[in-house]
Parts: sequence; C-alpha cells; structure tokens
Amino acid sequence: GLIRQAKKEGLDITCDTTFHHLTLNENAVINSGYNSRYKVNPPLRSKEDQAALWEGLLDDTIDAIVTDHAPWHMDEKDEPFQEAPFGIASLECAAAVLIDFKNKNYPDVPIGLILKKMTSSPASLLPEKWHSLGRIEEGAFADLTVIDMERTRIVDCNEWYSKARCCPWEGIALSGWPVMTFAEGRKIWQDNEEL
Repeated sequence: GLIRQAKKEGLDITCDTTFHHLTLNENAVINSGYNSRYKVNPPLRSKEDQAALWEGLLDDTIDAIVTDHAPWHMDEKDEPFQEAPFGIASLECAAAVLIDFKNKNYPDVPIGLILKKMTSSPASLLPEKWHSLGRIEEGAFADLTVIDMERTRIVDCNEWYSKARCCPWEGIALSGWPVMTFAEGRKIWQDNEEL
C-alpha cells in the first residue's frame, strides 16, 4: 500500500521485486524443511503477499522484476538455515522460472508485461543514455536474449556458467528458456553451441 499511495501522490519513487518473490512463498521454505536454498532477504512471505506482488505488477506499482542473483558456492549455501548466507543463485534460470510460473498460475497476465518489467522498464529507471536497453528498435543497443517459449528443460545447476551450483529449482522441468544471446549486436551465446 505505501508504494502505491506514494505513486498516486506523485512522489518520485520506484519499486522492484525479485522473480523468486513472485514465484515462491513461505510454504516453499517450510515444505523444504528450511533448506537454505530458499533463504533470501527480505524473506519469502505468505501466499497472499505473493499474490499482492502480482497485483502490483498489473497496476504498475512495481516497475521492474530483478534477479537479485547471489552466486554462493554450494559449500557456502549448504549450511543450516540460520547460518547460511542470504540469496538465491538465479541468473541462468530466472526467465524460465518466471515464464513457467506465470503460464501455470497467472495465464491471463500478458507475457509482454513480464518481459517489459524484466527489460525496458528497469532500463527506463537508469540515466537517459541507457533507456534504449531492453528495446528492439533502430539505434538501440542490440543486447538481446531470444527466448523459446516452448522449450522445456530440467534445471541443472551443474551446467551453469555461474560459480553457483545450487538453486531451489534444481531438477525441475520448466518451459520458456533462453536459446540465444546477443551483446552489442554480436551473438555471444547459443544453446548447445560453443561460440
């Protein structure tokens, strides 16, 4: 309510949320037996709080979806819940986790809104020279990720480029995976292809 009210009053304020707060709630922590892979700050909250975040996306209270990628080594994260560091390794599966969850739980939410909140909306909050990030238009930076919405894979953290080798979605089949990445107009990664 506070962010929504501040925006209604015209205050210059922005708000983001992580994809894991959109896709997980406190039940995941409890059902895992307090597995430290779910330990984040702020902590995962109730299902009602999770639903409120989705409402915030739809009414533009929330400007951006972020990863908050925290690439802890397995030996750092594999500690008792109270002793483990905060954070989820997520960069390499964030898009698939969010797309898959949206499609299964919020099918009426436009995929374009989700992609906008992960790309051009965060860029618009940066200084003006960065506003073309996240857009496909003439003169824009050609920093792009191509996502195959039908591509289904099982999350395997051992395949990641990140130093992290653990996440809450390990072993789960998800649909909506990146298949190609461009940086400054040059293809730098393609699934199943060494460049």
